Amino acid sequence: MSWLKKYTSGLLHLFFPNTCLLCSRPLLPEEKTVCYRCVSELEPSRIVDFSDNEITQLFEGKVRIVSAFTGFRYHKLGKLQQLIFQLKYHHHKEIGMILGREMGYALENTPLGSVDYIIPVPLHPKKQRKRGYNQAEWIAKGLGEVLQKKVRTDILLRNVNTTSQTRKSRMERFENMQEVFSVIENEDLESRHFLLVDDVVTTGSTLVNCVETLQNTIENAQVSIVCLAKAD
Repeated sequence: MSWLKKYTSGLLHLFFPNTCLLCSRPLLPEEKTVCYRCVSELEPSRIVDFSDNEITQLFEGKVRIVSAFTGFRYHKLGKLQQLIFQLKYHHHKEIGMILGREMGYALENTPLGSVDYIIPVPLHPKKQRKRGYNQAEWIAKGLGEVLQKKVRTDILLRNVNTTSQTRKSRMERFENMQEVFSVIENEDLESRHFLLVDDVVTTGSTLVNCVETLQNTIENAQVSIVCLAKAD
């Protein structure tokens, strides 16, 4: 960047600063969308045992998973909920990268840091075209950047554009997710360890279907799960 562009950029930032989406403080040049202070104030999850915790317990008796982790505690009307809303519905996909990186830093020296591939839970192509991106993929990109693992969007496909899960009962959510996914690429994937990534887990019905699809199609597939948070 030339000195003139740097000078102009500095003046613009001085008089029309980019501000944090949450606290409205001016952002530093190296910050994007959310300031470091607000990110640091997100409450981390209390998960220390990756193989036995409130997330793995969601899947007991349904599917076999290796490990599970959520990055943050979820509070109604809290900062994390605001960020997820902006990520999903207001085109702030960079929030996914920011939160994904934060989880990556927490996982890089744990067993989950040694998975083979990262798979974001896919959106139906129609929904992804409408939104313009898959929020889970951007979370996965942040994770992959820190863990230095490849993000694979060519393995799992969403075949059915399911109706919204928000107002459904627990049983209705599971019924709504039957046979929704399929594997489109399984070459050289035998015995690989996959890290499934989603934004928020509630009943786990979507993730159960993803795990079943991978394990029914890929021989000896090992699956772990990472989400931003668990919501009631």
